[in-house]
Amino acid sequence: MIYYRPATVEDVNNICMMRWADSTRLQIRDARQYTEANCRRWISNMGGSSERLSVFDDGRFVGLIRLDNIDDVNGNCCVGLDIIEEERGKGLAKATYQKLLDELFFQRRMECVWLEVLETNTVAVELYKKLGFTIDGKLRSRVFRNGLYLDCLTMSILRSEWR
Repeated sequence: MIYYRPATVEDVNNICMMRWADSTRLQIRDARQYTEANCRRWISNMGGSSERLSVFDDGRFVGLIRLDNIDDVNGNCCVGLDIIEEERGKGLAKATYQKLLDELFFQRRMECVWLEVLETNTVAVELYKKLGFTIDGKLRSRVFRNGLYLDCLTMSILRSEWR
């Protein structure tokens, strides 16, 4: 069973290992490999308009939810999710997003949830489309990877479009 809770410093080792893996790091905007101390500070200093939530499946750490630019006044936020490599392809991202979107739209009263995704991350783009996200636009040459500038897509979903 999928559940999540606020990330704590006890989760730092799992978070670092997941984010250090090239299969994760090269698919997200911030590809820097933080030290464990940097990651610990990142998690312990969270607040304001950002949250980090550790994701578990049957008690095992499987990922991290990133909520940023949380705007309770206008009812919107940016979302991201990383799943550890060995757990990908099992439907965990879809199940986590379904639970998270329910919470964001119906408990936290968000009107719009948005994200940015590398255009080359076709698996994620297809998942977001299946969940009901719409492509809002393209941020051209936004991320530099392996000697190339890559485009990011901005995608969003409104409360009225969810379910």
